[in-house]
Amino acid sequence: TKVGYGTLHKYATLSGWQEPVTFDYDGPAIDKEEDEPAPPKQRHQIWLDTMLESRLERVQRMAAQPWIITDIVPAGGVVSLVGGSGVGKSFIAVDMACSIASGMQWHGHDVDNPGSVVYVAAEGGGGIDKRVLAWAQQHGMQDVPKLHMMLDAPIIDDQADAALVSETLAELSRRIESPVRLVILDTLNRVMQGEENSATAMAALMRGVETIRQRLGCAVQIVHHTGHGEQQRARGSSAFFAALDSEITIKQTGTLVVELENTKSKDSEAFDPVRLKLD
Repeated sequence: TKVGYGTLHKYATLSGWQEPVTFDYDGPAIDKEEDEPAPPKQRHQIWLDTMLESRLERVQRMAAQPWIITDIVPAGGVVSLVGGSGVGKSFIAVDMACSIASGMQWHGHDVDNPGSVVYVAAEGGGGIDKRVLAWAQQHGMQDVPKLHMMLDAPIIDDQADAALVSETLAELSRRIESPVRLVILDTLNRVMQGEENSATAMAALMRGVETIRQRLGCAVQIVHHTGHGEQQRARGSSAFFAALDSEITIKQTGTLVVELENTKSKDSEAFDPVRLKLD
């Protein structure tokens, strides 16, 4: 019977084995291929780098906020796209994803860091695929090849599942030879087994999101519903809002017309409201 790496790793971990902690090599330069991408840094290496970095350098680095979509989606950030049922959340998420994957402007905002996007269509992917093809046709393209679909509902507040997703996407990035810039989770409710109103369960979800973000060095966008009685805020525990770098709230302002408001922006100025017509 063949035993896979995942099974071996599971039983080794249950038996008390821990992965060895290693740090970046600090000796003479080692020759490597010019196009060979640098492996993602492990968390403990990031901790060490941060402690060794001067305070002034850190402040200057954080002030120079890099963007995927200028002023809208911060590179490496955790962003929520929040709105009521039927307001066009998935429509807008697909629109952003296609712009990033194709490098085209998003409603007047430049795409500073184009690249591959992974859309986790946890509520079913057939409709999303149709929207992508419609977007491509409208922009004179046959398809958006750098937009990749995951037609499943991984449980991101399960740390084993979150790790499996992150490693799968890292392998995708290696095979297509393109960095994953953005991972979209549509919707929060479908990628979470815990109770939305529980701060503990929400914290577990955000730990899973952080696992993906750290492994790939990408931004993560979470599509989420507003509350049943409170249409101005995200449904569930306030721990979710607290963990975000940015929140974009979608409000319907007319027939097939919505407005996007930046209701949280942790490290930059909030962008001006964006009005869109959903064709």
